[in-house]
Amino acid sequence: NRDNIYSIIDKITDNIFIPINVGGGIQDIDHIKKLLNCGADRVIINSAGLRNINFLKEIKNIFGDQFLSVSIEVKKIKSKYYCMMDHGRENSNIELKYWVKQLNEIAIGEIILNSIDHDGMKNGFDISLINEVYDIIKCPLVVSGGGYSLDDFSSVLSKFKIDGLC
Repeated sequence: NRDNIYSIIDKITDNIFIPINVGGGIQDIDHIKKLLNCGADRVIINSAGLRNINFLKEIKNIFGDQFLSVSIEVKKIKSKYYCMMDHGRENSNIELKYWVKQLNEIAIGEIILNSIDHDGMKNGFDISLINEVYDIIKCPLVVSGGGYSLDDFSSVLSKFKIDGLC
């Protein structure tokens, strides 16, 4: 019930000419159509996709893969990486590698990989998390969680061909 987001996106996109990606609480195609009409260039889906992969397929079929980013919020639990939902509070019980393989099969446009364990800690990006999936991801990859200093960013870029860092 965040209908105010549409007016906010509309105001933001009024006088700027850079791509705007919108995520959070997107549950159905009507939300996406409203966001498009307000100026969004791309949607970011996490929880709704984990609950129903067919929703991701539907988005891709209607709007194209370039329009779809999937955010993967990851937490390491007992030496395994799990995809989390609902702002990182709920474990989906889906292991990261399995989810990435599923996303590869439907050929989504981009993955945003966020380490919950490193997010906000100012300790640098989670290199072991990136290593976990780097070789199997078949779409552009954006990495988030832990970046603080310029050294954190340059360290990742010297080791990996990443499409974006947050």
